[in-house]
Amino acid sequence: MRFVAVKSEEKQAAATVFKVRDLLVRQKTQIINAFRGLMAEFGITVPLRMSVFSSARLKTIART
Repeated sequence: MRFVAVKSEEKQAAATVFKVRDLLVRQKTQIINAFRGLMAEFGITVPLRMSVFSSARLKTIART
């Protein structure tokens, strides 16, 4: 049987923060890709950087 060293609270907290951040980044990527795919069905191209895609354009799309 293999023994594993006990992690300190600091290391556990750091690992938890890393895992949560990784999850959020992956979910954000999934949402952006889904949005990009749905907009492509309507012939609307979305730039790779979402910061370029202004909220004004989103409001225009929402009204149509």
